[in-house]
Amino acid sequence: MERVSEASAREVRNAGADGVVEAAGHFRIYLGAAAGVGKTFAMLNEGHRRRDRGTGVVVGFVECHGRQRTEEMIGDLEVVPRKKVEYRGSVLEEMDLDAVLS
Repeated sequence: MERVSEASAREVRNAGADGVVEAAGHFRIYLGAAAGVGKTFAMLNEGHRRRDRGTGVVVGFVECHGRQRTEEMIGDLEVVPRKKVEYRGSVLEEMDLDAVLS
């Protein structure tokens, strides 16, 4: 009996009607122990670098915490608008997961 890897099984499940499997996206995690160590700045810098090389880049959610240089780093990258949610009389903004997935 031939064993099918999880990745192969996932490709079969994700194949379109014509049997063509689209390339999957990749995630890169930026981990920092404290605020202000440069995670967001590094991600935005990488986004510009990849976009300049022809890769599609969309910012799903970014929190600049009032840091002007970080806000400037967003520049002309495409940004998914935040979703406004009312909670206990306040309007909060959060990532619009449905928009990011679509």
